[in-house]
Amino acid sequence: MAKKRRSSPLDKRSIVRFHQALGDDVRLEILSLLRKEARTGSELARIQGLSHATISYHLDLLGEAKLLHYQRWGRAVSYRLASAVLESKGGESVRWLAEGEVFSAEHLFTGEGRLQRWPMKRSEQYETLKKIVGRLDADTFYPSEAMSAFMRDVFEEDPWTLI
Repeated sequence: MAKKRRSSPLDKRSIVRFHQALGDDVRLEILSLLRKEARTGSELARIQGLSHATISYHLDLLGEAKLLHYQRWGRAVSYRLASAVLESKGGESVRWLAEGEVFSAEHLFTGEGRLQRWPMKRSEQYETLKKIVGRLDADTFYPSEAMSAFMRDVFEEDPWTLI
């Protein structure tokens, strides 16, 4: 069975990292400067009136949040704003706040794709079932023997006792 590629669920940690990166006046000013054109760390330090170490610290935090693209030129590094990431993470944040916490069933499955435990919350059960059903081809008729084999492959334990 071919697996369908699905969009990844919202990652709460990356959203927090994103907002922490934006939560400082210096970093916001750096992003504003990089929105206009690429600059080196030395240029940013001179414009901001800060030490190279301080600018480097802030650039590292922005880089960890994936808000920067960079290119090395010998010893110098040129930075520019990753505007697509800024837009997508901002959109994810708004969706996350509007919809509430989004559950990801990934942690319930082993590396081999077998379900380790059944979630307790109904919304989590729904997402888990979507992940399981997503493995099936919608245009295929599965006889009961094939479905039983599929269920045994998906569940670590007897599937009928988990639910």
